[in-house]
Amino acid sequence: MKRWFELTGVGIADKRFDASLIKNSVLRQLYEWETTGPQVWLENYNPPQIDSEANLKAGQLIFSRSGTPQEAAQLWQSVAQRWRTQNPDDLQNWRAWHPEISGA
Repeated sequence: MKRWFELTGVGIADKRFDASLIKNSVLRQLYEWETTGPQVWLENYNPPQIDSEANLKAGQLIFSRSGTPQEAAQLWQSVAQRWRTQNPDDLQNWRAWHPEISGA
């Protein structure tokens, strides 16, 4: 993990990572916020296909103004439907899954 940090400058959200390696005060504060307390990282709950084929592309459509919110919504619906069709077992697991909330 130390070598990863040396090569990338990116802290690892792992209790074994020595956060004292982060010398930049701003990065150290960001790392603390990102690794303590209640967190909601929605990407962790989306199927990867939806994240890469819908979330990113739809966000680009909206923020670049090259598409409308309606087109972005249609893209999300289309990719989500394709994922559901292609991954019925994963869909069943996803529907049954209930994450534990740390600290609760």
